[in-house]
Amino acid sequence: MTGLVALLVVSGAGCEQVIDDDPPCEFPPLAINEMPDKALLVGDTVETNLLEYFDHLCRDIDARELDYMATSREPSAVAVSITDTILVVAALAEADSVVVTVEATDENDSIARHDFYVSVGEPTPPNRAPEVVGSIPDITVRPNVVTEWGEVRSKFSDPDGDTLYFSLVIADTAVVSAGVGRYGDFFTLSGRGKLGSTTITITVIDRPDPDDEEMLSASLEVNVTNVAEGDG
Repeated sequence: MTGLVALLVVSGAGCEQVIDDDPPCEFPPLAINEMPDKALLVGDTVETNLLEYFDHLCRDIDARELDYMATSREPSAVAVSITDTILVVAALAEADSVVVTVEATDENDSIARHDFYVSVGEPTPPNRAPEVVGSIPDITVRPNVVTEWGEVRSKFSDPDGDTLYFSLVIADTAVVSAGVGRYGDFFTLSGRGKLGSTTITITVIDRPDPDDEEMLSASLEVNVTNVAEGDG
């Protein structure tokens, strides 16, 4: 039992000798569990509670009483610091498999150690929306006559260089029918039975799947008038 003291009385000597049944602990600290490697992005900061990874065999030494120290092989890319028992790892620059060492030292200068690797990648830049960089003048069509307007790729641009995917919507399909190439390589129109004007909205998206959460779009509106043969 901790703190148990046996008193030995030496008769006739007029003195008492105290013997401590608990000599100083000579066991070292323990590195327990395994500190996992980390894959971070530049700007990330993660914290780890070191009490989950170090302990001590001596029953009168608490892991909170250990002295902790952390070092990084590439501090310009992976910075490390410790506050109390919390290890902080900060990703500063792109790097591959940087060794981080964490040591726990007890009052007898005995050491336990963990090593793990940290890899840092560049974060993916946010997606930017396509842009309309041109216009299409008003178009006149005639019933049952196909008008090949040409490509519409040049009317749009994407700041990230993403491939753009084209589609269109006709406000009044009784006035005109139309089609656009998936990559904007053609735009055709044909007047229908109803005379008059309507609009066609050409839209581009920067992802092949319109349900993609990162998809962004841009649209261009075209005015179209369907006139009878001989009019206009």
